[in-house]
Amino acid sequence: MHTGTEIEFFTVGPLRFTPTEDLPPLPVDEAAVRISRARHISAGDLILAVADPTHAADYFPTPDTARPEPFDPACGCGVCDDIEPADGEHVVLSNGDPWNSCDPWPVDQLALIVPAALRSAAHRTDTQPHPGGRR
Repeated sequence: MHTGTEIEFFTVGPLRFTPTEDLPPLPVDEAAVRISRARHISAGDLILAVADPTHAADYFPTPDTARPEPFDPACGCGVCDDIEPADGEHVVLSNGDPWNSCDPWPVDQLALIVPAALRSAAHRTDTQPHPGGRR
């Protein structure tokens, strides 16, 4: 869990929260979405998408619940051993769900998340886009 008073500002591409044929409605209120570096993602945070300043971000069709653990290139999952030391430091954000392997992320990769503390209050059951339209 990240503690302290460190503040960073990020520039990211446009974020699309409008459902399409391939994406169901976002399961949370857009106001609860935060940008975080992978190293600061905590257990229980809902990972919605990769945030990249070079292109627009679409959220994942099925958001992942974070279960961070240290990166182990020798874990045997078949994914971690493909990451080269030159690729830099990594953290595993989930293991076994939704895939039967680890999900390593570069520690400085930006992600769109809903912090665990906001998940229950942010849960949406409606299937309509936000009344303000596309954001």
